[in-house]
Amino acid sequence: MPAETNASTAKPKRPARPRFWVGPLVAGACFALGYGITQRFVLIRSGLEQSEPQSFKARAFPGESLEALRLRHGETGTLEADVAAKELTDAKASKQANELKKAKLAKELKQQKAKEEADASTDLLDSELPLEAPNALPTEASELAQPTPAAELEAPVMVESVVVEPEPVEPELFVIPLEAPPAP
Repeated sequence: MPAETNASTAKPKRPARPRFWVGPLVAGACFALGYGITQRFVLIRSGLEQSEPQSFKARAFPGESLEALRLRHGETGTLEADVAAKELTDAKASKQANELKKAKLAKELKQQKAKEEADASTDLLDSELPLEAPNALPTEASELAQPTPAAELEAPVMVESVVVEPEPVEPELFVIPLEAPPAP
């Protein structure tokens, strides 16, 4: 026979894969069998002996009852609650809390406005504007550009406050591998 036909008919042997699961399987089966046999012996042996049922005596709950306390202190009336008075006090408390919040916000707004005005005045002082002649008369354009004190009082002031909170950083629970797994 030629060499080429022998190579094609003979199949190469696959390497034997390790069977790591056989050992734990046998050990688990032995443990299960031992447990089952032991349980049978215990049931058979307990069936021969008659066990006495344990009974517990009924005892009173420790402490004193509400009725005993009422009799001791001389009160025989029922317990009543004034729900309307409770709601009234809760409403007053929430109204006072709202007023305190409003006062606090107004105070913060005034402080912020004063801070902005102080920043604006320091900006005007720090800026390098060319100085005009001290005896020069103001021009019409500069008069129109500057608001009068009455206009400042009449103009509405809008202050927006934006609070930016950093987002909480959550740890990554799953890490995605950068390279693909090898092909089987």
